Amino acid sequence: FDATKFLSQLRGKKMMFVGDSLGRNQWTSLMCMLTAAVPSSRTRFVKGQPMSSLTFL
Repeated sequence: FDATKFLSQLRGKKMMFVGDSLGRNQWTSLMCMLTAAVPSSRTRFVKGQPMSSLTFL
């Protein structure tokens, strides 16, 4: 998994996971992989109900 390539392809775009707890687990896993691959990047995490968001700044 090339996280930097993934982030560059999604630059300026939004991505949404819709579904049940399985979708939430997939979102959490993707966010963990992205933040681990680019540890020096600035991020903004907003935890909400029912939606949370992670933005790479």
